[in-house]
Amino acid sequence: MNDHAQLHTLEVVIVAGILLTSIYFVKGFDFSPQTEISMENKIETLGDSILQSLEALPDPEEELSSLLARYLDDSIENNQNESFIEFIASTLPDGTLFNISYINISGYKINSMISSIKEYTHVIYEPVVEFGTESVSNRIVVINGLIYRIILKIFYNLG
Repeated sequence: MNDHAQLHTLEVVIVAGILLTSIYFVKGFDFSPQTEISMENKIETLGDSILQSLEALPDPEEELSSLLARYLDDSIENNQNESFIEFIASTLPDGTLFNISYINISGYKINSMISSIKEYTHVIYEPVVEFGTESVSNRIVVINGLIYRIILKIFYNLG
């Protein structure tokens, strides 16, 4: 009878050893999925974060809802806003080209039957040449009851 008990104990130890070895072997094949963040995603995320951070900052003159609205309002009045352009240029990597424009959505909505969207699109800054892959970020801004869409196009070279 003792021989059977010892044999059963030995079987349990062997089975436990086989189970542990198989678990260790299978665990060796365990891999975590790695998602590689591509350059396209980085640039698009950077453009979105530039506009979001400007939207989150308060207007220094406390008249408008955000610094982004202030920059846009100054751009509408002066046709170009150097501080807005400099902010974006300093935030982007060196050598990255960009284009900033806005669309007066309110004006287009009123006259959409007789005009095209291009008539309501105004360029704040445009590079001499647009080269590379394009990534577009945009935000909606309301200024004095008028709705505007700010569009930031970033051009970059994947090479």
